[in-house]
Amino acid sequence: MRYLILFPHAQWLESLSLEEGLFKNSTLVLPHNSLETAQVKRLQPFLGEIIQVENYFMTGEVEWLVYKIFQKAPFDRIIAPDEEDILRAGRLRTLLDLEGQNYESSLAFRDKIVMKEILAKKGIVVPPFRALNNYSDFIEFIQSHTFPIVLKPRLGTGCQGIHVLHSEDDVRKILSNSSVFSNSEITLLQTEVFIHGPMYHINGLAIGEKVICSWPSVYLHSALGIIAGTYAASSLLAAENPLTDKLNQYAKKIIKLMPTPQAAAFHLEVFMVDGQDEPVFCEIASRVGGKGVNHSWKTSFNIDLKKLFILMQANIDIKVIEQPRTPSVISGEVWFPKIKGTLVHIENQCPFPWVKEYEVYSRPGDALSSPHDITEILGGTPLILGESEIELQKRIEDLEAWFYQNTKIS
Repeated sequence: MRYLILFPHAQWLESLSLEEGLFKNSTLVLPHNSLETAQVKRLQPFLGEIIQVENYFMTGEVEWLVYKIFQKAPFDRIIAPDEEDILRAGRLRTLLDLEGQNYESSLAFRDKIVMKEILAKKGIVVPPFRALNNYSDFIEFIQSHTFPIVLKPRLGTGCQGIHVLHSEDDVRKILSNSSVFSNSEITLLQTEVFIHGPMYHINGLAIGEKVICSWPSVYLHSALGIIAGTYAASSLLAAENPLTDKLNQYAKKIIKLMPTPQAAAFHLEVFMVDGQDEPVFCEIASRVGGKGVNHSWKTSFNIDLKKLFILMQANIDIKVIEQPRTPSVISGEVWFPKIKGTLVHIENQCPFPWVKEYEVYSRPGDALSSPHDITEILGGTPLILGESEIELQKRIEDLEAWFYQNTKIS
């Protein structure tokens, strides 16, 4: 079988089973300068062709390239595990009549309006929401609901472009921001009511609309904390936590109701509201959760979601994956945002043995600006461990205190 592989980030290569010879006749497409010449030479024996595209993200160059490759030497499947390529790959599969997640399914898992409309019609609790076509739509929604109000892109990734509005003054400021509202017709934005309550994410894999493995985590501090200037942190739930089974069962329900492809990874986010038994749906993506999710799964369940997802997209049989019964250890992640100023000092190593990986993204002398997206981080860890939820939460607090005590910004 021959594959066309789209990797917007070279890090995905770590999850490609090259040594097994599965992709020897395949074409790998990446952004320009993703790989050094030495890396290309090392990878070449395992792949048929490696193409680096100049304008990978902002133009249709990739689509045209894939179309021409298919005309010359048809491939059987498209492998595209990253969120940035889900819609692109869906369109291409539909255009070329290939198996896998088609455009209709990919849109449902990317467009926050489409997914809420599908689920709301089927009885799932969702926040009050509205697609925005013009300024008046936004003002009308605000008239009908109380603050806080959330404004965000329908196709956004991470927390990019998300605004939480607390007052009419916030509304005035956002309406006058030309980078948000560039003209009177605003077709790619949506608004919804802010939901008060802890937020959870459930990650897993599904085959034939049946969840084969899933497990929930709690956002101890949501990703919006990065934009707010605090920090973001997440922790797996323990097996004995009563929400663990409830959220696993909820994930099964959502996967059945959505137009889920034959082989899927999923990252589902929900709120739990006091006095309300049913979770409130936030959004779902047909991909592996970002940042530390895969680190956590490999450590706590010995399951590599990224590698398995690629094999599933390639229609390669994977070993029987059983639903985890309990994590071997409670794992999580912590990320600290950039702070406006000049970085004077930051520690490059972490002294805590329960912080298994520690990453720093800036150096002394760097000029830092306030973050506008969850990717704008100063440092943190994709893998922090504890024997219980309580112990992990305490260790996250200890790491936060240590990090800020040892980071100086002028």
